[in-house]
Amino acid sequence: MSQAVDIDSARPPQRGESSERRYGCRYCGKRFALMNVLRVHERIHTGERPYKCQACGKAFNQSGEPRLQLHFDRILNSRMRRPVSPELES
Repeated sequence: MSQAVDIDSARPPQRGESSERRYGCRYCGKRFALMNVLRVHERIHTGERPYKCQACGKAFNQSGEPRLQLHFDRILNSRMRRPVSPELES
């Protein structure tokens, strides 16, 4: 007689999925399966903000952060609405 197999438990972990959280935060001990997620998390503790806006210098801790995109959109829109100086209107 064959045993029933739970399909979810029989499949190997998918990308980004792991039963092991082998990377631990050195500040709070929280554990992560992926090293890059740990690096981003540790920026919360260190205050590191490596991604800077080229227009105004405001810094962010993640490059793909939605606030960063909103910031860039605001900068771009404010520059487009800015009146042209009379000297440049020739």
